[in-house]
Amino acid sequence: MNLRRGKNDLVLTEGLEIAQARTPAKKTGKHAHSGTVGLVLVAVAVAMLIASFLFPVLMISGDSMEPGLNDGDFVLLIKTRHVDSGDLICFRWNGKTLLKRVVGRPGDWIMMDRTGRVYVNGALLDEPYVEEFGFGENNDLTYPFQVPEGSCFVIGDNRPVSMDSRNILVGCVRYDQIIGKVVIKLRHKN
Repeated sequence: MNLRRGKNDLVLTEGLEIAQARTPAKKTGKHAHSGTVGLVLVAVAVAMLIASFLFPVLMISGDSMEPGLNDGDFVLLIKTRHVDSGDLICFRWNGKTLLKRVVGRPGDWIMMDRTGRVYVNGALLDEPYVEEFGFGENNDLTYPFQVPEGSCFVIGDNRPVSMDSRNILVGCVRYDQIIGKVVIKLRHKN
């Protein structure tokens, strides 16, 4: 009986030693955390790539979109060229990135009265985001104006000061100029 027990113990002990030899040693100290740090760095890099290529964040500079967006506010965009009337879009113009509101799409007829109220295809736009209407000092279009194919007509919410599609230097925004549309607005706290 003792002999058996000894043999079983010996076999059991040998089995454990073999199992331990096949199992990699547990990481301790610096090595245990290096895997976690590497994983976090990869996750941060992936998040930054997604933010850069799919959801850019931009800071507002200027007053052409007041009162809804002020100097120093941030916006999160989704990169797309599919925009609708009322969308806030960022686009490239003359080496700059501008943000304006889409009020007309291809084929739409735009009319603006002397007070700065906008009509699209004969219907007055409901624009609760505009605090002060104005024709704009840089408004040199002849109305009614038809938005060309492949473009949209954009205006800043701060009508008296915004430089936008009402000026022939800016003109209508071609869809290939569009960076994306605003999905989130973040207020800057003074």
